[in-house]
Amino acid sequence: MSLKDARDRRDASRKLLAERIDPSENRKAMKSARTDRAANSFELVAREWFAKYSTTWAANHGNRIIRRFERDIFPWIGGCQRRSKSRPLGRSKNRPVCGVGIEHDAATAAPAEMAGVS
Repeated sequence: MSLKDARDRRDASRKLLAERIDPSENRKAMKSARTDRAANSFELVAREWFAKYSTTWAANHGNRIIRRFERDIFPWIGGCQRRSKSRPLGRSKNRPVCGVGIEHDAATAAPAEMAGVS
């Protein structure tokens, strides 16, 4: 850590103390919030959904779905926090999923598969 970085951290801690916030407790709260967001990411929820339902599908179908998620969906929104079951992540009527690097099959099937993740 450079001297400048150390001074910046010191100044940030002093500012928190001036606002009557314990810097140590603040760091713990921020770390906890990051952990909570990671535990509720779309990718994690989608992988749990896949594990739950893939046993009822043909192997080829399951492989196609997880491959599509890993190739076309997780890189874009895998880290996004899952909002709620009533408001799924996916495409709206005004914003199609079609984009650079996404095959036509994935662009039409991915929103339907994403909607099933809950």
